[in-house]
Amino acid sequence: MKNALALLAGLVLTAGLARAQPSPEVLAFTVSMEHPATKLFHVEFQCDGLKGAIHNFVMPVWTPGYYRIMDYAKNVTNFTVFDSAGHALPWRKTDANTWQVQSGKAADLTVAYDIITGRAIFQSSLSEDSGYVAPTATLMHLEGQILHPVTVKLKPGEGWTTVATGLDPVPGQTNTFYAPDFDILYDCPMLLGKLDVLPFEVRGVHHEFDGLNLGDFDRGKFVSELKRMVESATTLMGDIPYQHYTFIVAGHGGGIEHLDEATLPFDSSSISNAVGNKKWLSFVAHEYFHNFNVKRIRPIALGPFDYEHENRTYMLWVSEGFTVYYEWIILRRAGLLDREDVLNGSGGKRGFRGLSGTIAAYENAPGHLYQSAAEASWNEWTQPSFGATNRAARGPTITYYDKGPVLGALLDLKIRHETQNKKSLDDVMRGLYQEYYREKKRGFTAREFRQMCERMAGTTLDELFDYAYTTKPVNYPKYFDYAGLDIAMPGELPGGDFGAFVSDINGKPVIIAVEPLSNAAQAGLRAQDEIVSADGATVTADSFPQLLDSKKPGDEIKIVYSRAGSSHRAKVILGRKMGDSTFAITPQSHPTALQTAIMKDWLAGP
Repeated sequence: MKNALALLAGLVLTAGLARAQPSPEVLAFTVSMEHPATKLFHVEFQCDGLKGAIHNFVMPVWTPGYYRIMDYAKNVTNFTVFDSAGHALPWRKTDANTWQVQSGKAADLTVAYDIITGRAIFQSSLSEDSGYVAPTATLMHLEGQILHPVTVKLKPGEGWTTVATGLDPVPGQTNTFYAPDFDILYDCPMLLGKLDVLPFEVRGVHHEFDGLNLGDFDRGKFVSELKRMVESATTLMGDIPYQHYTFIVAGHGGGIEHLDEATLPFDSSSISNAVGNKKWLSFVAHEYFHNFNVKRIRPIALGPFDYEHENRTYMLWVSEGFTVYYEWIILRRAGLLDREDVLNGSGGKRGFRGLSGTIAAYENAPGHLYQSAAEASWNEWTQPSFGATNRAARGPTITYYDKGPVLGALLDLKIRHETQNKKSLDDVMRGLYQEYYREKKRGFTAREFRQMCERMAGTTLDELFDYAYTTKPVNYPKYFDYAGLDIAMPGELPGGDFGAFVSDINGKPVIIAVEPLSNAAQAGLRAQDEIVSADGATVTADSFPQLLDSKKPGDEIKIVYSRAGSSHRAKVILGRKMGDSTFAITPQSHPTALQTAIMKDWLAGP
């Protein structure tokens, strides 16, 4: 871990010298959770050797890996400041997340405050038997001192025997940990309690899976599969970049990746059947592979971080989407998924969905007509969450978790085809890792990423990058043919196509998105328009689709619709109605030698 920390610290120094101010002598936190019934952490932040009479203490507004602005400052209460003699010092809030302290001549001071804890994985939490410290939600930084070393002393609840964290311990000091700067500190959550610890080694490097009351399951099998997953990922990348790694079970909801740890929820009952176990392994492989793709192989916007504002990038389709793709590849090479799992999933609608299910989720939703993968990446901070499946809530948006892995698969197949199966997307990932993380110690630009892809492919990749940066329809058969595969594409259905997506909103047919250049768009219809009648008859959310099914392409319907309380009329000529597809992927009967070789190497098992 120390080597990784030194490299990241060097990266921060290169890109963030403007963040540094005259350095204090000591920055040290003490976080007490000795009274869990209060649901409060008590935090003391010791700052010795300060220079100047005014100091700003800042609470981050977001946490890396969770691309949403969070109001962490609202959970700060009982804020006080005192000097080394115990005298209170004056302070005031200058904005929502900044406390300004007037220290006068005092060079040493301590800031003290309480944190109201929550339950989500991007928040700190506290219960009678455990405490979880999400650093960005708990620990302020002294403005201008992000690069300064810092220690954290933890005071656990009674009977809590274990601390799980990616931080290195301070020798000789109980429950005290060191970070070379706040970027590392903010990347290392801490879980305290009487934890279950499941250790294993990969090529001499220590790993742990730690959590409270993990439950009843086959722990030997569980650890063996985790180990095989890690071995597969590190073999792919050709490196283990940390000195130790910890999987931490904490919080609710999704997981969050870190340099030398991953925080994630876990329910032992979810792995009791084969499909549930595949879904779990895919989830944990995703968070683990992020230690490469996003933490070390990263767009230049994703570190060093600005903890007070959004850190936007057009490339989450690579950082998140490719990581979904590599879940499948890593687990396939570890022998934990079979070829059919990767291509078509298993377990039905709520099971493990694989490539075809992911393509279907993207293509069968209206957003694919309106938003590119790059736009979805940029807008992630503000657009609707994709945790729900409500099409009306999503509107004209997509998720890069769907399109990104598909683009990863197509790019992989394209590189293999163009190089006669001598290169692959693996070479792109290893090239980015070596050139930008190891050698240049920085992230890459969008242009540099494309250059690496085209260097490995030995050709331009205009079409593929158009798929990422536009809503151009994807030619799936072309790319899957490179591996001797066919893919089921949508067919024409009876009825006529209205040219807009209509959803049931409280029993009323309401347009949630209008297809670009469609007849509905040309008739002036917009999202949020409510259809009142069609061809002179009042319609409902049930009857309007039935009317469309009774028509044929070329028929004209006259509609009355309501917009912002006003009534309007329009005529729409219906188009061809194309059905949703499963996009099932199947092998061709007589593949060529190159197709056979690509397929064999692409989805090779152990």
